[in-house]
Amino acid sequence: MELILLLYVLFGGRVKPTSYFPEMLSIAESKMITIILLIIQIFVSALFIYAVKIIRKLVSNFNSGKLFTQYQITGLKLAGQLIIAVTLAKAALNFFEEATINSRLGIDINFDEGFGSFWLVIAIGLFFIYLSSIFSNAKQLKEENDLTV
Repeated sequence: MELILLLYVLFGGRVKPTSYFPEMLSIAESKMITIILLIIQIFVSALFIYAVKIIRKLVSNFNSGKLFTQYQITGLKLAGQLIIAVTLAKAALNFFEEATINSRLGIDINFDEGFGSFWLVIAIGLFFIYLSSIFSNAKQLKEENDLTV
């Protein structure tokens, strides 16, 4: 049980030691909930790593000299969608964690300062999607310009 809890915390889960086993949950239920949350947290972490990998490939593709390729358009859009999906999944995971493990219901809407802010990360994801549409329009204009003599 301690290993599962340690893995859960290592992958970004938050657990308060004093409220890990609420009175309303049995040990078996708490263990099952922790395993489910651990699996979801690992999946969300894998999506985040995949988004970073896509952005890394995009940067190396930009350094090749070609701009407005279909790979760049698709990569920017996918990276933006993954960033938004990971951020929303982490918010939902935090909500369910508070509801099940800590036995508290509530939505925390705050405007944190810094690079880890929920709203800033959502804005970055939307920026990547918008940049993808700009690249798509630029590619279309470039192809039309290449056809004219």
